[in-house]
Amino acid sequence: MIPTPPGRDIRRAVAADAAALIALYETEPVLTPEEMRRQVTDALAYRPPSGILLLGPAGRPEGACFILEHPATAADPAALYVSNLFVAPDRREQGRGTALLAAVEAEARRSGLPFTRMVVPDPPRLLRRYERLGYVVDDTDYFMDRPVAAGPVKDASAKATVA
Repeated sequence: MIPTPPGRDIRRAVAADAAALIALYETEPVLTPEEMRRQVTDALAYRPPSGILLLGPAGRPEGACFILEHPATAADPAALYVSNLFVAPDRREQGRGTALLAAVEAEARRSGLPFTRMVVPDPPRLLRRYERLGYVVDDTDYFMDRPVAAGPVKDASAKATVA
């Protein structure tokens, strides 16, 4: 179990979670069912710190995200890349996405990775939300990074801190 705020159980997904994860993502499909199944299957086989983080009770996930360790290159520092961050539509605006990002950062910190990274989101309202959480668009205008050393993830528009 990954440390999270009270009432926000986040853990690494396992093979038994695959069907529930796919059902969660299919509430607002972006990928074909076959592609989502393939991505879930692949991510469940990753070695930590990479994998899938799952928020909510077993069999009824409320949110999830994929994480993948990116090694350092000549152009970029090592980072824990987050993708497919998704919260069930009826569970949004309640801090679940922020809790997932805090768990990603905790994983990066435990793994000695200096940054968390994501692709710049579309629509712009999501970009503004991630900027409030401390993510900064990099020089490529494609990625957003957040230094792990920046402290706990917290929404600048909220009073509570997620650590």
